[in-house]
Amino acid sequence: MAENDKNFYVIAYDIVDDKRRNKVHDVLQGFGSWTQFSLFEVWVTKKQLLILQQRLARHIKPSEDSIRFYSLCNTCVGKTEVIGGEKLEGIRRGVGSLALSRQGKQLCITQRKPGCGSNRCRPQEIAAA
Repeated sequence: MAENDKNFYVIAYDIVDDKRRNKVHDVLQGFGSWTQFSLFEVWVTKKQLLILQQRLARHIKPSEDSIRFYSLCNTCVGKTEVIGGEKLEGIRRGVGSLALSRQGKQLCITQRKPGCGSNRCRPQEIAAA
């Protein structure tokens, strides 16, 4: 499998129950790096993403919990900016900004980078009402 086939995702979760939160954390550790409380960064193929989402969905209560997947294009990942904390391997730092927007009832965060031109910098959510 070529490295080019993988996409970068920031995964944020809000899980009410400690036991469910620990299970979600354990599943995510098998796919990526825990970077902050309730936040992981992963490089996965489309197939791996579907497997990950299926595994996570088994451990949440959609009426109480949510997990969001923020897909960043390669250009945006290369311009990720970090202030403080440990340096992350495999991610170059650069400049850019975050944009908040509302899509219906959902508040979305999008990383805007000069010259990105990608529509892939949008969140996905697996919690169903």
